[in-house]
Amino acid sequence: MTYHLAVAAAICLVLTASSTTQAIEVQVGNRAQSMGQAFTAVADDPSAVLHNPAGLTQIPNTEIDVGLSLNVINLDYTDATGVTHPADENVLVPTLFASTDTLNPVVVGIGFYVPWGSKAELAADAASAFPYLRSELVRYDLTLAAAYQFNEVLSAGIGFTTGYARVKNDVPVSATDRLLEDADGFGFSGVAGVLWTPASWFKAGLNYRGPMQVSLSGDATLAGIDDTFTTDLNFPGTLSAGIAVIPIEDLTVSFDFDWTHWQVFEDIVRDYATLPTTTQPINGTDAHDYRIGFEYRAFEKTHFRAGYSYQENGWPAQTVLPSELDHTLHVISAGLSQFVWKMRIDLAYEFSTAVGFTVTDNINGFNGDYDGIRHIALLTTAFKF
Repeated sequence: MTYHLAVAAAICLVLTASSTTQAIEVQVGNRAQSMGQAFTAVADDPSAVLHNPAGLTQIPNTEIDVGLSLNVINLDYTDATGVTHPADENVLVPTLFASTDTLNPVVVGIGFYVPWGSKAELAADAASAFPYLRSELVRYDLTLAAAYQFNEVLSAGIGFTTGYARVKNDVPVSATDRLLEDADGFGFSGVAGVLWTPASWFKAGLNYRGPMQVSLSGDATLAGIDDTFTTDLNFPGTLSAGIAVIPIEDLTVSFDFDWTHWQVFEDIVRDYATLPTTTQPINGTDAHDYRIGFEYRAFEKTHFRAGYSYQENGWPAQTVLPSELDHTLHVISAGLSQFVWKMRIDLAYEFSTAVGFTVTDNINGFNGDYDGIRHIALLTTAFKF
């Protein structure tokens, strides 16, 4: 029983670190990302199902946006002995957004996207006795939304989201033992927004993405012991407020503020088939993001965009594993749209950096310096009918 309790405690610590560090946003719409995601008051393409469903009322006819992004992740983790362990990952992420006004006066939309993800693989280093580590968390969402325009000034929208999440980890828990984890499950949430347009040169938007609790179940192996477990993986709700102004013809400037309620989650409980139930306290803190975006319609069929966002981390360094940019981020982006017949081609690039983050009291022993960057190249083709 003493050994089982020790094993349970080790599993609890590692699962806390590997499953609850701040997953970062991966692919939430080409045009939105190229404007730093300052899109709450813009929301004029089908990705509005996520950013502000009220914006669907701005999209005439039917539009289908099919996209693909390439995520290139570079992480350098320098441990307490001064040895640097690099991790490089390339990940392809598909997206699909669509909307139609055929049910006028109601406009409906659908979106399939990856709002959260984190991945890292560090190779073993025999010289420094560093064990290899693999950690992966991804969530796929499907959102159905509808919007209604009350008058020329006010629109509102609401949506329902189904999420599928998977966690896979192979991480050390001691000098000799490792934890292998593979679990997945579903969760449900919603989104609601309003869009206020009092003048042709000004818009304001408010959007709330609800929290999602994903019920995970899967297998875990530690020190030769195979077990099964269930747990709840919690994602926070986010409240976004934004404005968009047109100071001169053909130029839109947008500003967003996001508040993400990580603090609502106090602990994580793991229920095992063999081992005792474990509970690990979590000390999440609410995160505040600041975003600014620009769109310049230089020509009738050629539009340029740029943006910047400051994305605050919601989890303390004590729980962080060496993983993909699980720290406060600075994000710079740029994009281009080219209209061809009834088709629009969107190109975007996003650069994220988290450099010089030092951890001194990590509960799993991963103290040291974290330096990471992420490049995302996005291509979307939009078809209008």
